[in-house]
Amino acid sequence: MHRRHFLILLGLGLGMPSAVTAGDSPAIAVLEFSSGLFGNSAKILAGSGATASPFAHKPKTAWTLRAGQTLTQTNPPPDRVIRFYTLASKDPLLLCAILVKYTRDARGWRPTYHLMEPLAVTWASEKLVPVDPGLPATIHVAQSVAAPTPGFSYQMTFGSVAGAVSIDLWDVQ
Repeated sequence: MHRRHFLILLGLGLGMPSAVTAGDSPAIAVLEFSSGLFGNSAKILAGSGATASPFAHKPKTAWTLRAGQTLTQTNPPPDRVIRFYTLASKDPLLLCAILVKYTRDARGWRPTYHLMEPLAVTWASEKLVPVDPGLPATIHVAQSVAAPTPGFSYQMTFGSVAGAVSIDLWDVQ
């Protein structure tokens, strides 16, 4: 194992904040939920594309998106979008989309999150037409830890106003 990777793993084991360089595939977020005394979590990696959720078919009333890894590089990382889906039928159904934007602080570039509102209308045949996204219910932010960028959070807890939903897969773009 390379010395740098060993030091990063050692830092993770000691509870020290982790930072990665531009060459690594960083976790842009950590998705988790609590189940009794213990929480379950999964890392969402930058550029991972479509990923099956380890929490598939486990509906929860609240999901928490925690901060991913801080990046130590000169230029700001590109913005990303995480789309969460449920498999209510054969086809994936979009639950919500979250914009990931990086802000600079003393440790490096930290990811921040913004719940994107779904479009209520679309342009069709030269007119605006209402969109029925087929969502089980509106997703809302229940709690958040504000970031310096207005409208963005370092961490957020979100869920459906109608009750428990499962996150069966996600897509990172």
